[in-house]
Amino acid sequence: MVHTLPLALAGTGVKVAVCDIAPEWLRDTASPRAQGFLSGVTETARDVQRLSPWRVTSTAVGEA
Repeated sequence: MVHTLPLALAGTGVKVAVCDIAPEWLRDTASPRAQGFLSGVTETARDVQRLSPWRVTSTAVGEA
């Protein structure tokens, strides 16, 4: 999507923003190659705004 969406939106004034996928977002059952694949996809995307990697700084605890 980060490779084709900028082309589809060309001329509309809309910009695509991309951020790295934090390893903790992946499930334990994800392939060991998943993080490398996702990093490669975000690194090779063209004509997109790069955002700083998102990291968990705190978590909310819901009431049960």
